[in-house]
Amino acid sequence: MRDDREFQLTTLLSRQFPKQLPTLLAVRHDWNGWLMEDAGRPLEEIGSIRERHLGDVGESLAELQLASVEKVDELIANGVQDQRMSVLRAGTSVLLPYFEEAMRAQSFDAVPCFSAKRLREIEAILHDACFRIEELRIPDALVHNDINLGNILVSSDGCSFTDWASAGVSNPFVTLEQLKMQLAQDQRTVPWIARVTEAYRKRWREVILDDAIDQTLALVPLIAIAAHIWSRKDWVLSEQRHDPGVESYLRSLMRHMSRAAESPKILRALSA
Repeated sequence: MRDDREFQLTTLLSRQFPKQLPTLLAVRHDWNGWLMEDAGRPLEEIGSIRERHLGDVGESLAELQLASVEKVDELIANGVQDQRMSVLRAGTSVLLPYFEEAMRAQSFDAVPCFSAKRLREIEAILHDACFRIEELRIPDALVHNDINLGNILVSSDGCSFTDWASAGVSNPFVTLEQLKMQLAQDQRTVPWIARVTEAYRKRWREVILDDAIDQTLALVPLIAIAAHIWSRKDWVLSEQRHDPGVESYLRSLMRHMSRAAESPKILRALSA
């Protein structure tokens, strides 16, 4: 039996965006199950990927999100997580005490342990970044929140995306940034980042000025981490957070946020 939330979101998004999700062949409501058409090979099968596939990934992701802009309210009403900038700002303040708790639980000195003051500084920079993103007036759109090379399918007909259990509505460039993080983890896929970004950017350039895109690309690394955390708030707020592995993961996320908050690019964007 599949998860009810994943079932609801998969069937919803497949109906709304049939060009960018595999075609639904059958559903079984009492099982929360579904059958989808074969939509190609996952991007993680690196040996089978061609240069044109990378352009398809960037373009298809942008087209999906552009199509979702006018459906944002409907998506949220049907269970897609609200991760717009105002929600992320408020959510960070809600979760901050749990990150302080995770930091206090650190029992070794091999990596930095942030003080409460540093966590507040990161929070302030994130809030400023969210406000700046809002000023740029880039429309909110569907974001994936669990994008990886296994749930991007490519074929001769194009590209489609699967595994939408963590779907949200936020700044669209959040998903691009999270995909870039995935590609950066393997030296074989690092060269793909520029091609995917170029194709994605080209499609968004039809509705957004280059300067706004540049500033968003500078700001979004920090925001993408916050969106990832907020999409998993249920276990951050639960007793599961006391698990040593979860505590370690939370500390790792805060170290990533700290590095993103110190980036010269984000500081320039905030002062623009």
